[in-house]
Amino acid sequence: MAKTVPEQTASRIGVTLLLWFTLWALGAVLLGSSLTEREAQRDEISGARLADYRRQAAEKLEELHEIDRERAASRKEGGPCTRPWSRDEAARVLARHTGRAPSSAGISRFSDAATKVGLCDPTSVDAVLEDAASGAAVDALFILLLERRAGVVEQVTHAQLFRRGWGADGVARAIRLSTAFKNSGAPLRPIGDKTRRDRDLKDVAALTPARRTCEAPLGRREVASVLAAEFLSPLPPDEVERLAAKGVELGLCDAREIRRIYRNRADQAAIDTLYRFLLRRLPDPMGRLVYGTWLAGGLGIDVVARDILESPEFKSLLAEPGA
Repeated sequence: MAKTVPEQTASRIGVTLLLWFTLWALGAVLLGSSLTEREAQRDEISGARLADYRRQAAEKLEELHEIDRERAASRKEGGPCTRPWSRDEAARVLARHTGRAPSSAGISRFSDAATKVGLCDPTSVDAVLEDAASGAAVDALFILLLERRAGVVEQVTHAQLFRRGWGADGVARAIRLSTAFKNSGAPLRPIGDKTRRDRDLKDVAALTPARRTCEAPLGRREVASVLAAEFLSPLPPDEVERLAAKGVELGLCDAREIRRIYRNRADQAAIDTLYRFLLRRLPDPMGRLVYGTWLAGGLGIDVVARDILESPEFKSLLAEPGA
């Protein structure tokens, strides 16, 4: 039986649509393959750049560290102490901050380290070790470079550098020239493998439900007020909108909770240090909010470090010529 005109028209339209769909699907497959190939090439370039960077960094480390010290001298920072620490005094300080009696070798290391950075009495050492922001910044670099937190003597040495105005790069160079780092046998060692990264992702996914689900969206005016106070100038409305939405997603149901995240000096100092060292920039409000919430929720700074190391921005920096 011959098809009617409407049936023939509908048939032709169906064939045309099927052809267009087939071509679209083929194009999507080719585009996806191209993007995957480009991503693989970028990762390969990033790996090669990282290896080259490690080699060059190792060669120039001593030279750059000397420049750091010359800059410190030009700022007329406090020099070595004029009198040595007594062993009894050093032992009391160490015992107070470690909770145990120090060894003879530990007392000597502490006395030498404190003297070299101009910490000449118990009061000055207490001020350094009780500075939560400097301590968190030091721990962030130690976890990144040595996969552990800094000990008391290491905190005394490197937190004092931060307090004197040294940048993250300068303090990182001092750590990499330390005996502890050299004995680790792995310059710029990675801080985790795929298994640990997968565990991180599960911990992050479980974080928000562990907090709570917000019953209502955050008030944009209150959020804008908090952000303006923290960043000293009003943020664009669209950025305020994104931050408010992210706050709800993270389980922050009140603008005051966002303020507490931004005002946690220790957590923000650690985030700031990782951004400066790895991404060569200050953290943006979104990064401060997300990573600050992770840390406030009990995740470690190593989780934050691994997330930054896996970010497209970090990989792009490594792939850039001259990186």
